[in-house]
Amino acid sequence: MKLFKFNNPNINHWITSDLHLNHDRDFLYGKRGFSNIKEHNEYIISEINRLVKPTDILFSLGDFCLNTKEDELNTFLDTIQCQNIYLIWGNHPNPLKKIYYREVTNQYGPDIDVYPFKYKNVTFMGYQCEVVIQGKYVVLNHFPLEVWENMKEGSYMLCGHSHYSLPRTRKDSVDGLILDCGWEGHNSIYNFNEIVEIMKTKNIRQVDHHVKNPTIST
Repeated sequence: MKLFKFNNPNINHWITSDLHLNHDRDFLYGKRGFSNIKEHNEYIISEINRLVKPTDILFSLGDFCLNTKEDELNTFLDTIQCQNIYLIWGNHPNPLKKIYYREVTNQYGPDIDVYPFKYKNVTFMGYQCEVVIQGKYVVLNHFPLEVWENMKEGSYMLCGHSHYSLPRTRKDSVDGLILDCGWEGHNSIYNFNEIVEIMKTKNIRQVDHHVKNPTIST
């Protein structure tokens, strides 16, 4: 897997997951403090635009939107001023996945995957991406992982999916350098510098045969 490096000190790096734009369910937008999905969508996009400059980099770790037609998606993308959105697939990938395969087929032919692949201001990165951000090795995946690359050397595992319901992935857990970057845990998007400070409070977790004296259950 190719390692992507983002080390420009003049660019801010931002992380989020599970924005769920257009997911018109009260259990989601209501829990986030909004009275309807329109208010939810407008606030989240305005918060992104308040923080993220057009030249900054925003990593979105899946479930960007649901129940969204292509023209609605394009409106979201046109409204977000950031021109460098790097997208990881989640478990709710449409309509982005439909657009991705259509555009890839148009350029390269059917039944293949091409990563990275750019559409408008989004770069598709596949199901997992390993990056270096400001010198830190980071594994990006929609789903929280138990084991990931270079974890015993202090690499980060940034994820989403659980909507802050998985205790070990919360910011106040010290059990491993892993963090749920979804909206519920922060009520905003994360600046990478914030993540670095959170990880300073956590412990490196070693599992499987890499532990010096593992306990084996039978």
